Formats: sequence, C-alpha cells, structure tokens
Amino acid sequence: MSRIRPSGQTAGRGAGALRAAEDAEELLAASKEKLARLEAIANTFYAASAMAGVHSFIEHTGLMNEHIKLLRLAAAAGIDPEFVSRHGGQGVPMAGYHAQYLGEKFGCMFAPFFTKETWQIFCRVVEKEIAP
Repeated sequence: MSRIRPSGQTAGRGAGALRAAEDAEELLAASKEKLARLEAIANTFYAASAMAGVHSFIEHTGLMNEHIKLLRLAAAAGIDPEFVSRHGGQGVPMAGYHAQYLGEKFGCMFAPFFTKETWQIFCRVVEKEIAP
C-alpha cells in the first residue's frame, strides 16, 4: 500500500493524477482503520480507569478522544495520522474550542501539581515544541 509521506509526496506504484487519487483513497481507508483502533483503545482505557475511581486520571480519556478528533481532521486533509506529531512534522491548526477543551482537561489533571515556576517551565517547553 502507498502512503503520503510527510513531505506530501507519494510513495508507491507510480506518479500521475490517477495514482495520487488511489493513494488518497488508500490513505483515507487506512486512516479510518487506525482511528477506529484508537477509539477502541480510548474506550477500553475509560472503562478500566473508571473502575479506579480517580476522576483526574479518567480525564486522560478526554485528552485521547480530543487527540483522535484532531487526527481525524488531519486525515481529512490528506495527512496520515501516523505522521501527526512534532517528530513527524505534520498536522493541521486546531480551532480555539479544541485548545480550550484540552486546557480544561489538562488543568483538571495537572493544575494541582504546578507551582508558578514549574508552570513557566512547562510553557517554555510547549512553546519550543510549537515554534518551528
């Protein structure tokens, strides 16, 4: 199977518009399978973490599901979810409501542990990851 490389070039059986269309269809089908597996993992995690009864830990499921939504947006833009990371260099800009939701989940999970100093360290590291 061919896949779209991080550079946007296709790898596989040849060039041309027909091959590119076939590659896009293959990528979409493969992405749907990957995303379905990720959803199953998130559901399993939720069930297991709910049994532990620690609310802030259950919130990881919210982060996972939001990540899956963002990966779905990337797949719709023709990007293989496998390459969506800081290391893979691919992604799509998120809407403000995604950022707000992630902030709420992350805050529920980790805000009690941050001091002003450790929060500043965290923000510097994240900013480095975002900035090219």
